[in-house]
Amino acid sequence: MNLSKHQKECRDFAEIYKYKFNRELPDDAILARTIVAESYNFEIEDGILKHFYSKRCKQVPRHERLVKQIAVPRILRDDVLRSYHDCILGGGHQGFDRTYSSLRNKYFWPSMYEDIKQYVKTCEVCQQSKRNYGAKRPPLKPQISDDIFSRWHMDILSGLPTTPDKFKHVLLVVDSYSKWSEIFPLKTQEAGEVAGILYREIISRYGAPRVLISDRGRNFTSNLVKALSEMFQITRHLTSSYHPQTNGSVERMNSVILQSIRSYAKDQQDDWVHLLPGIMMAYRATPATQSTDFSPFFLLFGREMCLPIDTSLIPKEHLAQDHRIFLGRILQNLERTRKIASENIEVAQERNKRQYDKNTQEPEFRPTQRVWLYCTKVPVGKAPKLHRKWVGPYYITLVNRSNHTYRIRNCANNKEVKSLVTAHRLKPYYDPNTRPTNPPPEHENDDDELDPDEIGRQDNNDRQQQQNQRQQQNGHNRNNNDRQQPNTDQRIGNNNQNQPRNPPVGNTKPSCQDCKRGNCTPFREENIDRLMASNRGNGTLYYKIKFKTGQTEWHFPCKIPTNIVRQFHADRTMKREKEKKTSQSK
Repeated sequence: MNLSKHQKECRDFAEIYKYKFNRELPDDAILARTIVAESYNFEIEDGILKHFYSKRCKQVPRHERLVKQIAVPRILRDDVLRSYHDCILGGGHQGFDRTYSSLRNKYFWPSMYEDIKQYVKTCEVCQQSKRNYGAKRPPLKPQISDDIFSRWHMDILSGLPTTPDKFKHVLLVVDSYSKWSEIFPLKTQEAGEVAGILYREIISRYGAPRVLISDRGRNFTSNLVKALSEMFQITRHLTSSYHPQTNGSVERMNSVILQSIRSYAKDQQDDWVHLLPGIMMAYRATPATQSTDFSPFFLLFGREMCLPIDTSLIPKEHLAQDHRIFLGRILQNLERTRKIASENIEVAQERNKRQYDKNTQEPEFRPTQRVWLYCTKVPVGKAPKLHRKWVGPYYITLVNRSNHTYRIRNCANNKEVKSLVTAHRLKPYYDPNTRPTNPPPEHENDDDELDPDEIGRQDNNDRQQQQNQRQQQNGHNRNNNDRQQPNTDQRIGNNNQNQPRNPPVGNTKPSCQDCKRGNCTPFREENIDRLMASNRGNGTLYYKIKFKTGQTEWHFPCKIPTNIVRQFHADRTMKREKEKKTSQSK
């Protein structure tokens, strides 16, 4: 490696090298004065340009603070950064501070601080492997409780010992307004057992709720529970993956149930089923101090529950002779109590939100932005401690500002993630291609580049050449009476007027022939009007392109610029979401 030659050719050091080597200055007076002023910080040693750097450390003697740094030309900076950051021998994917300190002791170039910062920031391995330090959670969005029994939260608590009657799970259902809870032991987690309990014990007893919230367990997302909800016109809300806070009412109740069972269970721990009625009685009788300030029993019946000790200590009430007067008093107290409870819930939610939002920040994700997704699921056979938690990258197709949830698609195959993703599971993706180091050659011949008109003609020539090849192939097949179907590439991108309405599907997984030859070039963005449709066949997405010339063709995604594909999916997802909200409002 001829370092001095690269230094002479680098535009950052060429003029200084000339001045230090043979006192040659440029004709520009301002540039000449700048070079003379900066030259005091450089010297040439054994033909290598070096830069003087003085450490800022009071503990080190002044004569030992001076460090000679090698001036790194542009063409070698990316190699140096890879050695000091990516390589296991000396790099180790350390953070910015360590990487910068190590390089500063030996090397120098202008904008070195920003270049190293950008390099470490855009390292994909670091983005996937390291924690998201400094990230703030999004603000709290409390769910408004309208009325009693209007919204139920449900969850299944597992991990309990199997009883002699073969019970080993419990189904917990909590009313969001009154905090009234129902608990039912389960032998299995099958959807049929869950749906039967919901119908017999909840809907038939308390009426059909407006909203039913649960996690994404198969027993809750089954067709049976879906049909039951549609029958009673119940809106189902599923929590976002890895975000149990959405179902906080029932999640908090899980810990209460376990704590109570732990307190009263015998040594065998198989009698917990018999403890459930007493635990529920105690919970319904005690006030919800963090929300309504009333007990669930009082909000339902307008009076406090009578406990065993109360029958002997509290004298009986003298009922009014006129039962209508007594009933009116109960209803009046119940209405007043529920009004006060609603006010208490609002005050509690405001207090919790004010406390929660002290260290929060509104997410700034936008459609088509690339992000990493936090996923704690570890593949079989992999060690959890060594598994990279951030996967992707993905790009955003839908932004829901009201509850900070997003719809995302995989950048590699444009496959959509089924469930909504909350903001705390996302972080921005920084593209390594934006690094300023190791740019293209400085003396590149700009005359070899094509202007937009030539590019457009080249795209048309490519398509015409493909058409001629297909026509020749089709003629050859007809002459030989070949009845086999043409391969997928010959049909995709057909430039004839009789275009298929849907992309054809073959028996084998299609792939772009240009990609196989290694010369696949996407169409120019300025030649594409828009994407009209997409369809999936054999695991591959095809897109129908409308060109500026008016032609429409089906093509592989590799032939389309990625930003156009991402914008197409984002627009279509937002349109589908608007149509869904419109249909629900009718």
